[in-house]
Amino acid sequence: MTNLYDAFGEPKPGLEQDFGFSTLVDYKGKRILFDAGTRADIFQKNLEALNIDPKSIDIAIASHGHHDHIGGFDYLVEANPKVTLYLPKDFFSFGAPLDLNIAGTDSSASERLSSQDQYFEGSKEIAELRSTGRFWKAYVEYISETTEILPGVSIVPTTSELMGTFVKYPPYHLKPRFIGLPELTVSFATSKGEVLLAGCSHSGIEAIVESATEALQRDIRLVSGGFHLLPYQDSEIE
Repeated sequence: MTNLYDAFGEPKPGLEQDFGFSTLVDYKGKRILFDAGTRADIFQKNLEALNIDPKSIDIAIASHGHHDHIGGFDYLVEANPKVTLYLPKDFFSFGAPLDLNIAGTDSSASERLSSQDQYFEGSKEIAELRSTGRFWKAYVEYISETTEILPGVSIVPTTSELMGTFVKYPPYHLKPRFIGLPELTVSFATSKGEVLLAGCSHSGIEAIVESATEALQRDIRLVSGGFHLLPYQDSEIE
């Protein structure tokens, strides 16, 4: 594991500290990038200082849609157009596909209209909304369930109950619905157990470990990455 983007550590020539997170993992002949920091220019500068060719990166994973974790992907997909991005299935952050009910609340209303005045000439009631998204020129796969993307490399999704988006559209106009923040953690199989790499752990690192253990049915050897403890008092952390 090589740290590419952080505000900690011993200063080294050519590297620039900034708030954000990115780690490069070399695993069984593959290079896996997990998150990409806040600024694409600093991400590029740190790669160059470490003599890491962006074209050597096989796949990239975004833990979640916050800017301090995805900024460098803009440089990556430009420098390495063939890289595959694995993103949370998050419509609001990444433009993931969304099934949208376009029938309306009054079915008789459409019957009074000509086909030209109806969505898709009245041929469908559910439309799949597909946005090009921020990384529309890249190879993107959206993850919503535990998936082994390479032998021994699995992505475990969780949903944060601490951060997300409120919806007050009907039928939630009287009681707003909270849509939690989709988050991805990557797990690497080793002879001594799984090594988990988390981004921010908005879902809570305990919930992430529980989800990984249940999904993978293997012991956890090590947990690394960001645990998002900064806002909490010592008593809560303990």
